[in-house]
Amino acid sequence: MLEAKRRRWQHVQGHRKPVLIGTAVVGATTMIFSIIMALTKGLTENVNNLSLLHAPFVLGRSPAAP
Repeated sequence: MLEAKRRRWQHVQGHRKPVLIGTAVVGATTMIFSIIMALTKGLTENVNNLSLLHAPFVLGRSPAAP
């Protein structure tokens, strides 16, 4: 009985880690997307500054800042 409970608990814990990782990835992606949308005012301004070749973007500076 105790062994069966332990096995069941290990099985449940084995499924938790991928779910937590997936939740973190979705949350981070949503946050990055919302920051980009806020800085470009809905992708209507400063869109040309979102390139990875744009040095301030790579350094983490706001593309909306002068």
